[in-house]
Parts: sequence; C-alpha cells; structure tokens
Amino acid sequence: GGKAKAENPTIRPFGRAHYLGAAPFLVIPGWCHGVIWGIFLNASVAIRALTMMASLAIVSVLLENGAAGGTQGNAIRHVASLLIPIVIGIQGLVTLLVIGMAIGSKWIIMGTRRQGRYNWDESSYCQRWQVYLSSLAFIRSAFYGRGVLEYIRGSAYLVWSVIGPNPFQDAPISGRL
Repeated sequence: GGKAKAENPTIRPFGRAHYLGAAPFLVIPGWCHGVIWGIFLNASVAIRALTMMASLAIVSVLLENGAAGGTQGNAIRHVASLLIPIVIGIQGLVTLLVIGMAIGSKWIIMGTRRQGRYNWDESSYCQRWQVYLSSLAFIRSAFYGRGVLEYIRGSAYLVWSVIGPNPFQDAPISGRL
C-alpha cells in the first residue's frame, strides 16, 4: 500500500497549480475570482438599472419641453404613452449592448479555442474560463434574473452568427446558454 501511493501520487492538476504553485503562469487565488465575480455582478445590476433611469430621464426632458398636453386627468396616460415605447427601445439597445459585451469578453478573455487538453497546471485556459463564466453575469442575471437572451428568443437576432460558430444547415439554434 505505502509504496504504491508514493509511486502514484493522488494530487490532481488543480492541486498542483493552486496548492503547490507548480503552474508556469500566474495562478489567480480563489478569493480574487470571487472579487472578479462580484465586480461583474455589480456591473450587471448597474446595466439593468440603466434602462429605467435612461427612460425616465428622456421622458422628463420630453415633458419639460412641452410634450405633455391635455388635461390633468390624462397626464398619467400621456406619461405612460411616452414611457412604454422609450423603455422598450432602450431595453432593446441595452440587450444588444450586453450581448456585444459578452462576445467581446469571450474574445478578450478566452481568445480562439483550439483543440487539446488544458490541465490546470499546464495552461491558463481553465482559469480564464472561470473568469469568463463570471463575466457572463451580464447575460445570465440581467433584467431581473430572466437573462438577456430571453428577450431575443425566437427573433431574427438569433439568425445572426455573431458568436462565431457555423452550425450545420438543419441544426436548431436555442436562445438559452
């Protein structure tokens, strides 16, 4: 038993990289991954709030410039008639912005994926993958937890091959990650 264990160590590539420091690259500590995730999550919340704040600001400017007409009883209906299309338009723009940010973060953080093995102690790929997953908070938790892709599911936006794959002609394309 003892000699076999000495010849065949049980430590895995993750342990060699994180606990023994045997990786040929800088290993980001676990607490730092938590900080990175927190930054992306807070930025996602800020982007989510941007839609309503920008809409209210635009409606405020329109109302100050005389867009409010009619009687006092029609004021709420008039504000709603201004606010709803503006919210929908800004939310559409923010959705496209967030998808662009997700695609950009994939290329910045991950680069081009090549076939092969990516052990934790030989390549920084796994570590970069964890950072990339943290950056997806923009997509997964946006718009009150429903996610950004929920807003373009089944629409013409899915036809665009902006992420990079070239699916086969009859391959189904889904809006879920």
